[in-house]
Amino acid sequence: MFENTIDLKERYELVIVGCGPAGMSAALNAKIRRRDFVLLGTEF
Repeated sequence: MFENTIDLKERYELVIVGCGPAGMSAALNAKIRRRDFVLLGTEF
């Protein structure tokens, strides 16, 4: 379990929780700034 957590830390610089307006805005902002991120949520 913890081995997978370490892999995620090495892969992503940013984790965005939520797919609402604020989450989508944060994802767009991260993409513009060329950050590696993951977006977590239930709906898009």
